[in-house]
Amino acid sequence: MIQIVSPHIDDAFLSIGGLIHRLTGGDRIQVVYVFSISNWTNPDNLAGISPGNDTSIVTEIRKREEEQLRRMAGHECRFLDLLDGPLRPCHDPVAEEALCRGLENTLTDIFGEEDACFFPVCDLHPDHGIVNRVGRSLLARGYPVCFYEDLPYMAFAKCNHRQLLDRLCGDGFIPQLLPVDMDRKLAALMTYKSQISEEWLNYVKTYGYNLPDNKYYERIWKPSSYSVDFTLK
Repeated sequence: MIQIVSPHIDDAFLSIGGLIHRLTGGDRIQVVYVFSISNWTNPDNLAGISPGNDTSIVTEIRKREEEQLRRMAGHECRFLDLLDGPLRPCHDPVAEEALCRGLENTLTDIFGEEDACFFPVCDLHPDHGIVNRVGRSLLARGYPVCFYEDLPYMAFAKCNHRQLLDRLCGDGFIPQLLPVDMDRKLAALMTYKSQISEEWLNYVKTYGYNLPDNKYYERIWKPSSYSVDFTLK
């Protein structure tokens, strides 16, 4: 089974929606949404949805959007219902360490030993950093962990791509480019009506565009010892 760990509802499809569509053609794939209790919506969302900051209403909207996409794309999903960053009472190191330990224990209960596991590579958002940290811990324990480039953060000017590249290569990871049907990916993203903005869609399109062949790609990073070729999926 393929396990994709997504910090929030929308992160997985923003980042590797094309891969998810490809995998659902033959593999069982589950997206695990970690911080799925939230009161945040994109103020510039294309649908003009403005539910205020009511946590129960926003969470219901976001889960309903995910269910609609799940029916379209064919993946399985699981909500861990941890609190989104703005809802957590404190962010001190002790509390974060406890949160990481609890999340790691939860994921080890979910994952099978042979499951391929995908985690976000970027830490520009605190919640993404926590999930990335847990992914690295599971990698050290022998789980077959790959990392995906999480959007829109990887497209931000403040993202230090050289530093990230050096770290991944130094840790023995190799990149794999995955062709993506961008029109299909963008159509799927429009399901997240409360989250998606024109700005985010532009980030997804421009980051994935490859000028030499005029095509679009997503990129994942996998350990050099991991033999699975996801372009063949």
